[in-house]
Amino acid sequence: AMIAGYAQHKHGREALTLFWQMDSGSTKPDEVTYVSVLKACTQIAALEEGREMHAHIVKNGFECNTFVGNTLIDMYSKCGSIQHACQVFEKMPKRDLVSWNVLIGGYAQHGHGEEALDLFWQMQLEGMIANKVTFISILNACTDIEVLEQGKQLHAHIIKSRFESDAFVGSTLVDMYAKCGDMVHARQAFDKISNQDVVSWNAIIAAYAQHGYGDTAFQLFQQMQQEGMKPNQISFINILDACVSLGVLTPGKLIHAHIVDSGIEPDVNLGNALTNMYGKCGSLENARLVFDKMPVRNVVSWNSMISTYAQHGYGKEALQLFQQMQGKGEIPNEITMIGVLCACSHAGL
Repeated sequence: AMIAGYAQHKHGREALTLFWQMDSGSTKPDEVTYVSVLKACTQIAALEEGREMHAHIVKNGFECNTFVGNTLIDMYSKCGSIQHACQVFEKMPKRDLVSWNVLIGGYAQHGHGEEALDLFWQMQLEGMIANKVTFISILNACTDIEVLEQGKQLHAHIIKSRFESDAFVGSTLVDMYAKCGDMVHARQAFDKISNQDVVSWNAIIAAYAQHGYGDTAFQLFQQMQQEGMKPNQISFINILDACVSLGVLTPGKLIHAHIVDSGIEPDVNLGNALTNMYGKCGSLENARLVFDKMPVRNVVSWNSMISTYAQHGYGKEALQLFQQMQGKGEIPNEITMIGVLCACSHAGL
């Protein structure tokens, strides 16, 4: 109970310490103990400790337990060892839907879209019925490798399984079609969702914004609010991207005012989106004001502001900001250096 409590409350290291204390005594671990301590390994990305735990599980005869096996697959996947996750899956004498979902999700999350698709079709051949978790994971795999025809086949399977109107599945379909460049089917998938939530609206607004349809994105943003849906941080990030595609400052200023009125405290991602919008729309002063007010900045924040100065011919200001960035201990990346080189060119250096 104590180990499970530590694991549930994100105290992974304490859970592991308690397990080894228990193991040195007379109390024997059961499947619940192993599941809890494997979850603790996952929380702290402790792959080596997870491998030790795996050896312990084999030694005590729990490797064939489906519940334990599923948690092992999840631990290996989330700790970055998809090969070991696959080995556990292959050795399981009995697999349930969770076993398939966890490994498909692991493949999808690690960019192994083709392997995820192969596993999904193998699952179908073995008579396992997919649920919405399966479909969301496999659609993400299609999105990652941009295989539109495979995505369409999955869509047909989703319709047959009666998940097309589900908000989560529908939103993932919208994203898949948009990322594969098919905006017609993206919109059709959105329109089929029975209870459109903020995630659904965000998905279709993002799709139009990313493809340069700023006007349509704005219309949907307004419609979303007319239907009583309150925008969140992601909604505002997406509509700010639409402002960038339009290249017009006034709508961006209106969205900024809307954010202030909503009472939302912008996180680093929304702050970056505001800085980027002002910079791309030519308002360097407002971009710098937003940047200076950000309580937390990341490398994207610095890159956005450095690039804004460089692209508008303010090479010296960009280089000063680069020095300030280094002084704050932020590590530059390739995009930073491209901005700096552009600034050097404008500054005649």
